[in-house]
Amino acid sequence: MPRAILLVGLAAGALAATFEPIKLTQYNATASGMVWIPGG
Repeated sequence: MPRAILLVGLAAGALAATFEPIKLTQYNATASGMVWIPGG
């Protein structure tokens, strides 16, 4: 049981360590030439 908790914690830590830098570097980034088209 403790081994499963350790593995889940390790997986969550790896996900956070990967996701956070990408989220921070791509904040408010838009592709060139793209415009916002409001929905109808």
